[in-house]
Amino acid sequence: DTISVAAGGTATVRFDIPTDTGDTDDLAVSVGGSEATATTNIAVIDPSEPFVDVTITDVTETSVPAETVFVRAEFENTGEAAAEQAIEFNVADTTQTESVSLTPAETTTTVFRWTPTTTDTGTRTVTVASNDTTASTNISVLPLEAETLDVTLDDDELFVDQTTTA
Repeated sequence: DTISVAAGGTATVRFDIPTDTGDTDDLAVSVGGSEATATTNIAVIDPSEPFVDVTITDVTETSVPAETVFVRAEFENTGEAAAEQAIEFNVADTTQTESVSLTPAETTTTVFRWTPTTTDTGTRTVTVASNDTTASTNISVLPLEAETLDVTLDDDELFVDQTTTA
């Protein structure tokens, strides 16, 4: 098929690729134009097997050291067989593993918790993975604000003024 897109424009195109029973390999799909071609692999999945899809549904996007980050992930078995898989949560140097059992078409939600330290400041990638798919997002761990004390000695009296600065 041929489509036309104006300069700076975009278009969404749907392709239906028929597969046969037993086609469970990756298919290489290429889409090209007059100036560029993009190629990607598409996994063909046997629907009679379990397949656990992962979606991160909620996350604490910004945190500071010692403040717990919550990551809510949903797992759905889109296959036609029961699934039992180890789900893995990764962020910084932390890995947590949890087992999930899902019947066909069943969905469950899990909340993972991570508490960053002062060495975890910056942008961190959070990853949640089943044996079949992976979902990831970024969170920002901001440095703690510095605290300063202004101390004044006036006629033998001590005055302390506490302020917080960024």
